[in-house]
Amino acid sequence: MAIRKLISFALKNLTRQRSRTLMLIGSIAFLVFLLASINALTNGFLDSFLKTYSRLASGHIRITSEEKTDSGRILSVIREDAGLSESIETLFGRDVRIDRRTMTNAALSFNGSGIRQSIAGIDYESDVRDVLSLKKGSFENMERMADGIILGEKMANRLAADIGDRILIELQTLTGQENAEIVTLAAISRDLDFLNSQVAYMNRAYLNRLIGNGKRDSTEVNLYFSDVNRIVDKTEALRSEMRKSFLLVPVDETREDALIREEKGWDAPYYRVLSIFDLMKDVVEITEIMNMMSLGISSVMLLLIMAGLFNTFSRIIFERKKEIGTLRAIGMKKREVKRLFLLEALFLTASGIGIGLIAYHLLSFGISLFSFTTDSPFALILDGGRLNLRLSYTAVILSVGSLFIGAAAATAIPARRAAGLTPDEAMRSRKG
Repeated sequence: MAIRKLISFALKNLTRQRSRTLMLIGSIAFLVFLLASINALTNGFLDSFLKTYSRLASGHIRITSEEKTDSGRILSVIREDAGLSESIETLFGRDVRIDRRTMTNAALSFNGSGIRQSIAGIDYESDVRDVLSLKKGSFENMERMADGIILGEKMANRLAADIGDRILIELQTLTGQENAEIVTLAAISRDLDFLNSQVAYMNRAYLNRLIGNGKRDSTEVNLYFSDVNRIVDKTEALRSEMRKSFLLVPVDETREDALIREEKGWDAPYYRVLSIFDLMKDVVEITEIMNMMSLGISSVMLLLIMAGLFNTFSRIIFERKKEIGTLRAIGMKKREVKRLFLLEALFLTASGIGIGLIAYHLLSFGISLFSFTTDSPFALILDGGRLNLRLSYTAVILSVGSLFIGAAAATAIPARRAAGLTPDEAMRSRKG
């Protein structure tokens, strides 16, 4: 019998018991919808946090350094003439952009209100311009004002400060001395992402002066790559390259190891090289747990669906013995009977998968119409104020493949039984 005829028979058979067919399709659709939603939420969470954190805080790879003074004090500083750029550019060429930053914490006060704030000293040609959305003021203000500062709108509101207001900043120098200065609020950024409200921005040379750094020194060097694949491999390659010229802190250094190292005399600074995944271990672990939960849920539901298919097709064969006998009597071969039931199972599965994916995309579209603030429970996974859902089509293909294989496996035994019925045996059945 031609495959087209078998397909026609299979589709007609599925419409005969509509309630049973719809129940199975609904179960498969719900599984696909659930898996797609968990996968997209997990990937979106990681992508948004990596994007925000890399641009506003760490880069894809962060390099820090510890320098020991003659008095034994340890300073977190990278000198301008340390020679790092040569090693980085030798290894990565034009694929990398180097961003030097000075990071510190400070107390900000205005009209009796005070906050503590992380301060990033940046160069304004950095891509912070592309990440920060300014609500008031401008980057041109920052370039004109050596003492300008950009605050997130939440922090500016807590201080009740506006553009042009003079704010007291109090911080410690590298050597531990207290310093204070009056700075000018040059711009206020929108809090579209979680970290926007956590960091304020100043001119790096000006901040360096406040903490006693050299004008072009920094506390960290961040590397950004146009190709973000294989960041872990790139980090390891950089460590290997830097070991040729610099002292490196071991990645697995414990607190006890650090204390021993600090007690020894240093001939040169020690450098630490960390990928964004090293810096975000807790976040990566959360996504791994979510993926494991998704895998566990999908495995249980796949087994339930397989059991449902097995029971359903066993019942169908029992109910359709006379029909099977008729088909066998008019010349349908054993393998064609088997294919008929397998086709029915595959059509059920394909319908459920299609409906589940459509339901996910409708949900995704609906969510994309809403925007959220950084005070919302979704703050960590916001991208531009919107919930970021990214479905991995590799995971979809694997899940779809598993469903088809599971459906075929669950139907194989009932289909084999149906194919094994002789015309006489099937026709003697009272069921039809």
